[in-house]
Amino acid sequence: MISTEGRRESTDLPIAEMAYQVGYYNYTSFKRAFKKQFDESPQAFRQRVE
Repeated sequence: MISTEGRRESTDLPIAEMAYQVGYYNYTSFKRAFKKQFDESPQAFRQRVE
């Protein structure tokens, strides 16, 4: 999940594609795990760091 955080700051890839690249084949599972670890959704994180 940490590798995803760095990618979120430096890529325009769709979130679902990034999830797949780090081993999540189900976007919903990725979104749930991301929110649990970072206390915000992947979309909210991307908006905050852009």
